[in-house]
Amino acid sequence: MNASLDVRWSDAHWDVNASVFGSEIRDPLAAQPIGTDQFEIVNAPGPTARGGAEALIGRISGPLHALASWSYLDVSECRARSARDVP
Repeated sequence: MNASLDVRWSDAHWDVNASVFGSEIRDPLAAQPIGTDQFEIVNAPGPTARGGAEALIGRISGPLHALASWSYLDVSECRARSARDVP
């Protein structure tokens, strides 16, 4: 399941885009070690949730084109009514 909202505004010199989004993956895959150099792919218990936001701002002034961007991503794993951050 996922959802997003995107907004855009522009005029002769500016272009601004903003997005917020979120998703939940049910029955995600996980790598489980079964030896020193081997892993087994299994379904992880519980869903994995992701969410974030992004902004992109552009400015045009004659031959100069400047672009600035910003992103934020929050990822957690849900385990039996608790969550932990994921690196």
